[in-house]
Amino acid sequence: MRVLILSAAPAVTDARVRATALSLAALGHDVDVVCRTAAAEIGVPQQEDIGSARLARIAFNDVSKLDNRSGLGGLGRGWLQYLSWLRRMALKLKRPGAARALALTQEFWAIGPQAEQVLAGADVDVVHAVGLPALPGAGRLAKRWGAALVYDSVELEQDRNTQYFGPFGWLRMRLEKTWIRRATAVTTVSSEISKHLARLYGITPPEIIHNIAASRESKETIRDVLSTPDAAPMAVYVGAAGFGRGLMPSLEMLLAAPEFYLGIVGPQEDRFRLRFQLAADRLQVSKRVGMALARPPIEAASFVSSANVALALIEPVCLSYAYALPNKLFQAVQAGLPIVVGRTPSLARLVTACGLGETVDERDPVGVAAAVRRQAARHGTGEYKAARALFLSEYDENAAISAWARLYAGLLPRLGDDRHRLVADGTSQSRNH
Repeated sequence: MRVLILSAAPAVTDARVRATALSLAALGHDVDVVCRTAAAEIGVPQQEDIGSARLARIAFNDVSKLDNRSGLGGLGRGWLQYLSWLRRMALKLKRPGAARALALTQEFWAIGPQAEQVLAGADVDVVHAVGLPALPGAGRLAKRWGAALVYDSVELEQDRNTQYFGPFGWLRMRLEKTWIRRATAVTTVSSEISKHLARLYGITPPEIIHNIAASRESKETIRDVLSTPDAAPMAVYVGAAGFGRGLMPSLEMLLAAPEFYLGIVGPQEDRFRLRFQLAADRLQVSKRVGMALARPPIEAASFVSSANVALALIEPVCLSYAYALPNKLFQAVQAGLPIVVGRTPSLARLVTACGLGETVDERDPVGVAAAVRRQAARHGTGEYKAARALFLSEYDENAAISAWARLYAGLLPRLGDDRHRLVADGTSQSRNH
């Protein structure tokens, strides 16, 4: 099948987009990925190959070259230009929340037509949206082309660690409610999110496909990049460095465990980085903290494997965090690192049940330090290796490929000669009623 994957993220460090593209290509599908350009990332190509899949990055909010005949729901390019003008006015009036909401609204409308121009009339069988920002555009393309619509809900979008400008919050809820019910298939990353979406929208519980990426050797290690002594015990965090991710508690842990170093690998929010550095200076632990730029997801596990223990002290500040089962866990296991996690139930339950690490209250730095020491002591032991091997026998990249294979095989009976997948009244076979 010809598959178009749409994402409003740049897919630079996004393991989900890249792993999905690799999995579907490995299954023999013809895959194109269209995602947002990484304007802030230096050296990121606008086009690249992910295995045999093709990826293109475009500026969704740049509508200057958009064909007015593209699928804009009859509104035309003038509507998007009007949204751009409103955004500029909001910035002049110093209303950043409104400006951001207008930019995101414009992206909701523009992502589909932009992708349509990239594919230049290709005969697409499945439009696969990764995340809510890509869903409305993907839905309109699927309806326009008579293609199947797959929605991968990688976050619990209606309760995230982000505040949205009032009307835009309502718009997000409305758009997800509309298109998730029209989707041919819905997937997500954990059982808790699946159950929540089923209750919220009255749909069949989405298929759970864990966020597992393939792994290959990295040419560098985190100790090399951060110049950390080989003999020094090291805790590592992999992922976006932002608020609610447990990094402030990790700093406080260093006070109670003065022998440890802390390494952070991933993209860094500017506001958070400044506050984090000030906090490290105040606690006088700056010399034992290092931040490295994000690595390709496929190399992340190898890059951090020279550490002793992994941290995922994610704070349950929203349901999306509480219910998440992030790739941090799978990367830690691939790297051979025991992991210490916070009070997020999905993550804590799996880590405890599989003997992969320990759950702590991330608000207790002394307790975190004690757990980090215990888990670092397990690193490389036969007991941990046995738990890791048992886990990887069930949760590896082949499991994700098999899950996508089952899901896409289920789409085949729906690919009729008329290629119509979306029911005219907005219902689909994913609905319970």
